Amino acid sequence: MKSYTLILAAALALAACNGRPENVQQAQADAQPTPVAASDAPIASAPAAAPAGPISSKDGVFQFTADGNFSDSLNESSLHAFIRHQRHTRHEQRMNLDLSNIIKLLPEFYKALGETFIMVGISSVFGIVAGGLLGVWLFVSGERQLFANAAANRILNGVISLMRAFPFVILMIVLMPLTRLIVGTSFGPTAASVSLSVAASFYFARLVEQNLKEVPRGVVEAAQAMGATPKTIIFKVLLSEARSGLVLSITILMIAVLGESAAAGLIGGGGIGDLGIRYGHQRYMPDVMAAVVLVLTLMVIVIQSIGNFLSARLNKR
Repeated sequence: MKSYTLILAAALALAACNGRPENVQQAQADAQPTPVAASDAPIASAPAAAPAGPISSKDGVFQFTADGNFSDSLNESSLHAFIRHQRHTRHEQRMNLDLSNIIKLLPEFYKALGETFIMVGISSVFGIVAGGLLGVWLFVSGERQLFANAAANRILNGVISLMRAFPFVILMIVLMPLTRLIVGTSFGPTAASVSLSVAASFYFARLVEQNLKEVPRGVVEAAQAMGATPKTIIFKVLLSEARSGLVLSITILMIAVLGESAAAGLIGGGGIGDLGIRYGHQRYMPDVMAAVVLVLTLMVIVIQSIGNFLSARLNKR
């Protein structure tokens, strides 16, 4: 404990001397007794006595003993004041939002936004197509539906539930071999789009199933009574009646993909999330992190607003 106190005292002494070692040496030199030349010293006088007490710095944060060494008896109140000052300084640095960082990183922002658009675009399109087919198949294979098949419905339902249970980051790691096989690499926005597309497909399949279940059973029975084919019932009745809810489901899907694309930056996916992690978190630039959060928030608001508008226009009920 005493050695730790000595080390802390040395650091505080260096800070109090404006970080200049020569100031510390000067303070130590001042603490030493002034040597007396042999020619000037009285012949019969006794040796000069050392200073009785310790020599303190101006602010009292540290002390020197008479022999020039640091004293471990610090001024406790001054030490606490110094620590509080350091904490306050660090807090001010953390809260200081300097726009210069954002201006310097504008090229990185543009690049990250482009990567995010690539991931969201590819994954949303693939998820809507593949997930839509899976969702329709899951619905029409259910009990009392057009192509009722209990075994197929049970298997498909289990697979969708299993894939949705995977956390996205874990799923992305598991699918890395498949990603390398398809894209040739496991890093970058295109590689991340593979895992995002798989996750989006199963997620959207469940949304499609829920929307098709909202279609009144009587509408389907009426179409069957008029001799409509299963293809006509699926595309002209089921999907047409559920179009408003499907648009909202697509909106939810795109927002979910946007959030997962930010998480893809953790393992080399790139995008706006990767920018926030590398600069905002790891290099502690709160202004960059705030800008990333603001951009993501605006993107979510825009996507949701467009989805709400289109859904309201398509709702004929």
